[in-house]
Amino acid sequence: MHLLLGDCLDKMKEFPDKSFDFVITDPPYGINAAHWDKETPLKIYFDEIFRISKEQIIFGGNYFDLPKTESWVIWYKQPFLPNQAQAEMIWTSGRFKCKVFHYRYAGNCEGFPDALKVDYKKKNLHPTQKPLEVMNYLIDLMTQPNDSILDPFMGSGSTGVACKNLNRNFIGIEKDEKYFEIAKNRIEEGK
Repeated sequence: MHLLLGDCLDKMKEFPDKSFDFVITDPPYGINAAHWDKETPLKIYFDEIFRISKEQIIFGGNYFDLPKTESWVIWYKQPFLPNQAQAEMIWTSGRFKCKVFHYRYAGNCEGFPDALKVDYKKKNLHPTQKPLEVMNYLIDLMTQPNDSILDPFMGSGSTGVACKNLNRNFIGIEKDEKYFEIAKNRIEEGK
């Protein structure tokens, strides 16, 4: 596990072509979910992602100009409120037919349909934090043990925690010092 503090575009430019087996990332969507989410990343960010990785998994793929794929993963969140997104579209470079992954993620209720758990004290560490179970599913679906995985928009480190727990080599990049420290601590603890 190796974590880098700084702008991911600058850091990605330092890596040679096809340095990573995978990029797994959740870039800003440009939908104003937070102060850092005012604009989508420019095309040059995605050019670098495709240059330095052999395969990719990109959350919110429907917000970006990415190559055509039939290998989407639709994360069905089963929300409670009508104004919450019911699903998230995850673009992949995989070679499979579209898949739907059912994992409830609504407020303090989280879990698989037959094993929901409610934690009224739960508080996310990042506004768009992804559950480990979703990251585990994607990593199991497309990667192999010891694959090298980069997350250039690391946020709170969910990709890194899942990589650590599933025996993948991980490099994460985050430019916000607060989230960098949160990710570092989560990855060290493995949760």
